[in-house]
Formats: sequence, C-alpha cells, structure tokens
Amino acid sequence: MEQVLREAMNSVKVPTSRDRVYKNECMFSFDTPESTDGLYTSLTTWQSFGADYVDLDYERHQNPLYVKQVWKRVAVDETSEDEEMTHTSIPTKMAIGVKGGFDINKKSYDQHVTNYLFVMPQRKEIMLPCDEIPTMITLAIDGVLNHQGFEQVAQLAAAWEEEDRKESRYAKDLVQLELGKKISPDPKLWKCEESGMTENLWLNLSTGYIGSARKNFDGSGGTGAALKHFEETGGKYPLVVKLGTITPSGADVYSYAPDENEMVLDPYLADHLAHWGINMMQQEKTEQTTAELELKLNATHSFSKITESGSELEPLHGPGYIGLDNLGNSCYMASVMQILFSIPEMEARFKDSALSIFKSVSGDPADDLLAMMAKLATGLLSERYSKPVPFYEKDPAGSVELRLSAKKELEGYGSIKPFMFKMLIGKGHPEFRSPRQQDAVEFFQYFLDKISRAERSGQDRLSKAIAGDSAFVPTAALFQFKVEERLEDNQSGKVRYTSRSENTLGLAIDLDAALNKAQYDDYQEQQKTTLNTDAEDKAEPEPVQLQVPLSACLRLFAEPERIDDFKSPETGTKGSANKRTRLETFPPHLAVYLKRYYIADNWVPKKLDVAVLMPEELDLSELKSTGLVDGEVLLPDVPEVESSQKSTALVPDPEIVAQIIAMGFSENGAKRAALATKNAGAEASMEWVFAHMSDSDFNEPLPAPEDTSPQAGAGQFRAEDVSNLTAMGFTDKQAQAALKATGGSLERAADWLFSHADDLDSAVAAVTNESGNSGCGSGESALSGSIIDGEPKYELLGFASHLGSNTGCGHYVAHIKKEARFVLFNDEKVAVSQNPPTDLGFLYIYRRK
Repeated sequence: MEQVLREAMNSVKVPTSRDRVYKNECMFSFDTPESTDGLYTSLTTWQSFGADYVDLDYERHQNPLYVKQVWKRVAVDETSEDEEMTHTSIPTKMAIGVKGGFDINKKSYDQHVTNYLFVMPQRKEIMLPCDEIPTMITLAIDGVLNHQGFEQVAQLAAAWEEEDRKESRYAKDLVQLELGKKISPDPKLWKCEESGMTENLWLNLSTGYIGSARKNFDGSGGTGAALKHFEETGGKYPLVVKLGTITPSGADVYSYAPDENEMVLDPYLADHLAHWGINMMQQEKTEQTTAELELKLNATHSFSKITESGSELEPLHGPGYIGLDNLGNSCYMASVMQILFSIPEMEARFKDSALSIFKSVSGDPADDLLAMMAKLATGLLSERYSKPVPFYEKDPAGSVELRLSAKKELEGYGSIKPFMFKMLIGKGHPEFRSPRQQDAVEFFQYFLDKISRAERSGQDRLSKAIAGDSAFVPTAALFQFKVEERLEDNQSGKVRYTSRSENTLGLAIDLDAALNKAQYDDYQEQQKTTLNTDAEDKAEPEPVQLQVPLSACLRLFAEPERIDDFKSPETGTKGSANKRTRLETFPPHLAVYLKRYYIADNWVPKKLDVAVLMPEELDLSELKSTGLVDGEVLLPDVPEVESSQKSTALVPDPEIVAQIIAMGFSENGAKRAALATKNAGAEASMEWVFAHMSDSDFNEPLPAPEDTSPQAGAGQFRAEDVSNLTAMGFTDKQAQAALKATGGSLERAADWLFSHADDLDSAVAAVTNESGNSGCGSGESALSGSIIDGEPKYELLGFASHLGSNTGCGHYVAHIKKEARFVLFNDEKVAVSQNPPTDLGFLYIYRRK
C-alpha cells in the first residue's frame, strides 16, 4: 500500500481558502458525512460523492485518493431554558429561526467523527490520523477537513427576518410649528379633525394635526386625512405617529416623504411628542401597532389555516414525501419545486434519466443545472432519503463503540438540503441569489426560463438520456399557452387579432363579487364597537374573511376593456376601442396565480387577505378564443416603416422619469420603465419597475437610438456574444438576429430568443427581412417552447400559499394532491393535510383531466 500511495501523490492537490471544496454533500445525491456509508471527497477535485457515486467519479477522472468522513449522531439530553418552538406554535415575530418566529429544527445531539483515507480502485480504508501516510497526502487531507467548505464560502444567510426600521432622515432636524396647540393625554378625546373618527389616528409631529389612516382594500382604516394633510401642506411635514401605540419604549412612526414612504424610527420621539403636550413616559398603548395587526391578520386568517397548526397531522415518509430543509429563505423555492416534481413528466425526465445525465457532466456538477435537477429529483422521489438518520448512544458497559439508539431512531426523518441547487438556480440573479424572501410566482417563471436554456444547450445530452423519447418537449412547454387579444375599433367596427405566449394565468380578485359582503360589513362594525368599548373583558368578534368565487375572477379576466384615446388605423382619428382577452390554447398543466399583492397608493406593497373559492375541477371552455368570425373585417396593419419610426422616435417622458427617480430608483431604470410602458404614466411605469427592478440591465444605460432599430446591421456583433448564444443551443443565424433585434445586448438577446421560442423561425425572418421559413430545420429548434394544446378541463394538482404582508417577507408552504388526498409540504415537514386551505393559495397548478 505504501507504493500505491506514493504513486498516487502526483494527483493530490492542497486546497487554499479561495478554492471550492465540496466536503459536506455529494455532487449527485444528498448523501452527507452523516449518511450510513459516509462521504468521499476527492483529494484532486475536492468534490464529494456518496457511496453510490464514488465509483462513477473514479471512472470519470481516475483520481485514486479520497478522504472519507463518517459522522454519527449521538443522542444527548434535551434541556433548554428557552421555550421550545414547534410547528404548531403561532409566531410572535415575522422571522424564521429566532425565538418567537417560525420554527426550525434545533440540533439536540453531538457528532462522533471518524475520518479515513480511501484508496481506489483497491477500495482500501486507512483510519486517520496515520503516521505512515506521506506528508503531501496528509497536507491535502488536512486542507480539505479544515476548509470552510463551499457552503460557508457562499455565505448563504441562515435566517430571514423583516428588515429593521431605519431612522428617518427627517427626525433629527424636524420642524415643529409653534401653534400653542396641545393634545389631550386622554385617548377618549382624540378624533380625526376631518371626519371625527376615533380610531386608527395619526398625529403629524410637525403641525399637530390629527388625521385618520388611509382606507384599506377591505374598507377598514379611515378617510386618509393624515396623508391629505401632508399633501395639502406642500409635503413639508412628513412624520406622523400612530396615537394609541405610544408607550415609554416607542410607537409606530411613519414617514410620508417620497424618499422614505415607510415605517421609520424617530430617536427624538419623546421630545417631539412633548412639544404637543404628550408625556411619552405616561402613555399606555390603546391600539395595536401595525406589526401586531399584521401578525394578528396572519395568525387569524392565514397562519393557522395555511399551516394547519393546532391539528395533529399524520407525518408521511417515502418517495414523493421528502421535505426540503429551509436554508433561511428558501421556502418560496421549496414550495414551487415540490409541486413541479409531483408532475409525472418531470419525474420521467430527471429522475428516471438521472444516471445518464450524471455521466454526461463535463465540468463542475454544481454548475450544471441538468445535473442539479436530476439530483433534486432523485432526492425527492426515491427511497434513499425516506429513512431516518440513525442515532447512536454510548455503551453503558464502557465500550468505546457506539450502539444504535432506539430512543432517537426516527429523528431527522425524510428531508434533504437543496443547497447546491439554490446556489446554482440563483446564480447571476440579484434577488434569487440573495438571502431575502422572494415571490414564488416570479421564481416559477424564472425557473422555466433557466431550465429552458439548460435544456436547449444540453439537447444532445438529454436526447441520449431519454432514449427513444422522440416526442420530447422542453419543460416550459408543459405550461406554455397562447393568449388571444381581440381589439375592436369603435369608429370603424373593424377588428384586429393578436396572440402572445404566456406560462401563467394571472387573475385579479373581484372584491365586489364577494359572497359574504354583508357579513363582512357586520364584522367590521362589530370590530369598531369593540375598540370603542371600555370594558376590560370585551370579547372580539369572530373573524370574517371576504369570500370571492373563482368564477368571478374569470369573468373579470374575460370582460372587455375600454381603451380611450385610440387612434384608428382606419380613420386616422382618435376615438375608443374595446379589447377582449381569451385563451387560444390550453397547456397540459395550467399555472394560475391570484393577484393578492398590489402596490398601494403610497407605493408600498400590500396583500389582499381574501378567500378565493378555488374548485378542484376547472372547466375553461368559456374562455376559448374564437378567432376571426363571419362578418368581422380586419383592421389594416400599421405600416412597418411608420411603426419603426415611432419606435426609434420614442423618448422617455421627463416627468415620469423624475417621479420614478424620486422614489429612489436609478435614472436608467426610470427611463427603461417609461419606454417599456410607452410613457403611459407614472403608475404604469412603477408597476413595470417593481416587476423588472431585478433585471440584470435595469440600471444600464439605454442603447443608442440607432442601435434599437430592428434594421441595425447584422454581422457587427462581438463573436463572444454570438458564441454565448449558440452555446445555449441556438444557431448562428438565430443569435445574429436576436442581437440585431435588441441593439447588441447579450442579456436582452437571450431573453428575445426564449420569448420567441414558439415562433422563432418567423421572428428571425422578420428581423432579417426574409419571407417564409428562416432556413432553420426542425432539428435546430427541436427544443423550442412548443405549444401543446388540448381540452380546457383541469383538476387541481397543488398550490403554494404565502403568509406575510408582501412577497418580500413571510413564509410559503405547498399543498399537493397525491393518492386522492392533499399533502402539506412545510419545508422539511410532510404530513397528511386535514383541511387544505384551497381558498388561501397564491400559485395554483392544475393538470389536464
């Protein structure tokens, strides 16, 4: 063996702190040092492999030496002075992994660590430390074991928490007018100076004006007198404090200033209140703070129902019932991926073909999305991780050997940690790579784009992996459908039909169609009565949520939309038009999301806490498009030259740009928003900003006007950019056309290619001024986003729900229908759902019946 080790020394490398060392998890599975057979880390590549894949790695690289780590959990007594958090606890703080927040698993064990040098192909194990091992190999082993590891280097945050309030920039030098006015310390005498309301009141710290809060979507709140006062006084006095929340330790303070427009801290609050005769040290809280109201809303209307807390849920284990450990902010990703991997096509594509995909990896597996998808599919859908992590205990007889502990044998059951997948899927994206909470719908759409690119560039690998599947289509095609828009010119009566591709059906919630509006109004009145009651034992009314049927949301989607100031291409004069939207095709799986989240009048994201009655079976036949019908006459097309001239002549509206800059966004981003919405106004531009602020080119300067024209010259683009696009599976001609259409921007060119995936040949032909087919054979676009049409009848597969005031905070869980019952996936916990909250979801996935 000594000779074998000396010959193997040439392959050994000692890692530095800057190197990637994957010492905690297998590249192709979720085996860790805690797995029964341990984890093998190559001393050449510093990549790790479970026992099932170490032979594959040796076959691929012929690197003979590995350090094998074996960790055993040793049970310890569980004692803690802190109150233990459980999944049935209602949180008192919008956070995860902290006391009072959402619960996470706490380690209640010690680790017994044993390391070996593992030699291939002899499969020889040498227990470490060993003085007979050559120094070079010992240095490499120590370098691996002492390295921080890839996870630590990546510095993924271990917990999320809502951002702490910041000190207002207006607090220190706040102007307070000398009006001789004093505010009574008696809360019973406080009332809105505009409406006379006696609750939800805000005191302007500069003027002493008491006004009610803004009206909420549900009719609660007030008349918005406090905000109106700020606007009517020239926007000079931005700080207001919520009366009723003042205590010696603080109060709710809000800044109306456009550059803040959020809850803030006022370190000088005691002095500012004293100016109006209020002694902060003698005040007692009489109203709930905004944070308490939000937590109460979640606990009352959402938390207990969505997570089914308080119920004795039957845990599930086995293939398809594997949880995903929360990495601090990964619940949005976990809920989406759990639903996606419950789709049979996803299992066939990535689990059944996993070994072939692993064998075809050419570089670092952690940078290969197809490999990471196969790894995730295998982890979630196989038996391997449905068994508990074994626990051990010391032998009472005094033996140094550990024995299995029956007491702790089921702990750590059935979950995996998707760290590598999360790092890769978020790579290069400013939000999905961050430790912040994200929007699950945005992630779903982002994922479809990323996997489409990976499938296109790995077309040859997938063709070999999925042998005999000649009908292979990209993952995105499972959700892709066409939307038809019919525009009728009210002056001429003529029509125009256009279609576009979508992968989600977004539905606005029609609050006016609530089935229980009367009961809800009664509840609101009872709440007001309760707040104004002095009795200490006053009982709060039973909460009532607005209930809106999905059919009302579908009707709202299908209703014609009136367009004013429409210039008729038939008459050349301005008038009105009606736009109607229908579905032209119906995909195998329909993703529906409810527009629960909106931007309030102060640009603050808010949530509609409404129950939408979602059916388990859905028939969308009434939304089927008709196309041109008898008697309809088409509008003439806008001349191409005129359209091109208008496109190049359009410049950002300076007023819109100024308003967006005032909200804290960059000038370039503001200009892009104005152009993207064709200067439709500040509100439309801000909606675009919130949807695109994470785009990689959001803050980049706009291309020169002559470069934005589709007629820009081809063949003048960087060879590197063309190469990057062809590496995604596109042809040179398609890459050139995309760069031409987007002014040479690589990122926008890639987006252009994927957004035209279902009609790429015609799009290329349009850009290159060719007619008919662009010359690309069907094989060149075999992985394009083809449309799979079918019957518009669906059944509910699963849905993701969200707890929190907006998608930038809170928590996601998923409910998925498996074997005729719904199953709750709450991070690492998987259990039979007793009362699936189908009416509180955010993103729903229906499958064709």
